[in-house]
Amino acid sequence: MKTSPFPQREAALEERLRQAIGDCKLGRPVYAYDVVSSTMDVAHQLAAEGAPEGTLVWANRQEKGRGRLGRTWISPEGGLYCSFILRPTRPVNETPELSLVAGQAAAEAIKEVTGLSPTIKWPNDLLLNGKKVAGILAEARNGALVVGIGINVTTNPTDLMDTATSLAVQGVANPGVLQLAGACCQSLSKWYDVWTAKGVSPIRTVLA
Repeated sequence: MKTSPFPQREAALEERLRQAIGDCKLGRPVYAYDVVSSTMDVAHQLAAEGAPEGTLVWANRQEKGRGRLGRTWISPEGGLYCSFILRPTRPVNETPELSLVAGQAAAEAIKEVTGLSPTIKWPNDLLLNGKKVAGILAEARNGALVVGIGINVTTNPTDLMDTATSLAVQGVANPGVLQLAGACCQSLSKWYDVWTAKGVSPIRTVLA
């Protein structure tokens, strides 16, 4: 019998995520865990095993979360940490644009749920009042692309770097992580379809 390289899945959490996501194009199937090394690593492994486009990997905490250029993404409890498996049909040289697509989606989701309007600092940071509240990571391997989104939601301020902030620190009372997850899935699905059909120009127009 093949031994799974992943921790035990959290069935109750998966069901709550499915309810929050609804009938969204992206975000199914759901693989939810309490703790993983990195949702990106799990997603890459699942993609290599043939997981379909739209697969969502979620964790309450990451022990080795990472950002762009191998930087560490501090991932204590209280954040939103997820990765999506995508199998884009546009030319390979355009896939780096998906960082901007996901950034726009995450910013839109945060605004929808909290009323706050993050600014996007190319290529992969979302800022509130000049401090990083979210990060985006896109990595291509073996014909699939994995997009990771990390958002500091109720993260304890003592766990954050001086250059970072959270939605709670910015004054959002009881920000709902699962509600935010559903909004991210809906928004990413929308903008991914736009990018697939028309490229990155419509997204740049919105951000201009």
